[in-house]
Amino acid sequence: MGALFRASAFAAVLAFFSSGVHAIGQVTRNGRYLYNEDGSRFYIKGIAYQEQGVCLWSNGELSSYLWL
Repeated sequence: MGALFRASAFAAVLAFFSSGVHAIGQVTRNGRYLYNEDGSRFYIKGIAYQEQGVCLWSNGELSSYLWL
């Protein structure tokens, strides 16, 4: 079982390192915007992450937030 695991791990590492690397071109900033090398706008999309918690309400207003 150990030899099979080592062989599959080696194959996974080999596949990872043999795959090509794809990089984006140079991105520059002009004012508050980002641009690609060809002059088109460069956009960044992201996801905001906030840990789950509990809101505590008092008299219809948020009084505090407890992290779980």
